[in-house]
Amino acid sequence: MTTILGVEGLRHATLVADGLTTGSDNRRYTGPGMEKIATLGPYLIAAAGPGAACDAAITWTPPTPPARADVDFIRSTFVPALRAALEARGAAFTPSEDSSLQLLVALQGRIYKIDTDGTVVTHQLGRYAIGSGAGYAIGALAAGASPDLAMQIAADNDVSTSGPFQTATQRRPTAT
Repeated sequence: MTTILGVEGLRHATLVADGLTTGSDNRRYTGPGMEKIATLGPYLIAAAGPGAACDAAITWTPPTPPARADVDFIRSTFVPALRAALEARGAAFTPSEDSSLQLLVALQGRIYKIDTDGTVVTHQLGRYAIGSGAGYAIGALAAGASPDLAMQIAADNDVSTSGPFQTATQRRPTAT
């Protein structure tokens, strides 16, 4: 699968993704074109799961957020729009034991995890990870590793995680 992690700081959100994709033929692919984090307007969107669903999730046109978006906006507006975009491309949130779409979405410096059934969750400590190496990445972050080191630890321990790594950071708007 893959590993993608997210960390919320006081003034920013950072997403880090590995660069390995496993094709439907079970071959491993790395390099240009294997990016898993996309900047779509004011959003950073990172996807793990089936290729077609991931491609759809990082190439659609998401809704324009309000000036101060929150988890309610993500649940009530973003996720339904994402579901429609996925369905229009023949993809969907389809929970399964093997491979299900999961997303980390950064908006206005906050991270939202969108789970396999479209459920939106946030974490009080601001640490997130999805994909096959998520347990390694979260454990490393909890032990004090930087996001880059946590991703390397995941790659060292999960056969489906490998470099090169992609990092994207989004600043939190300043209060006026």
